[in-house]
Amino acid sequence: MRPKRMIVRRIAVRNLAAADMRQKEGPGV
Repeated sequence: MRPKRMIVRRIAVRNLAAADMRQKEGPGV
C-alpha cells in the first residue's frame, strides 16, 4: 500500500525545488 500523502509530499517538494531554481535563474540572468 502506498500512502497518497507521501506522493503528494514528493510532488510538492519537486514543485518547490523547480520554483526555487526558476527564481534563482531569473535574477541571475
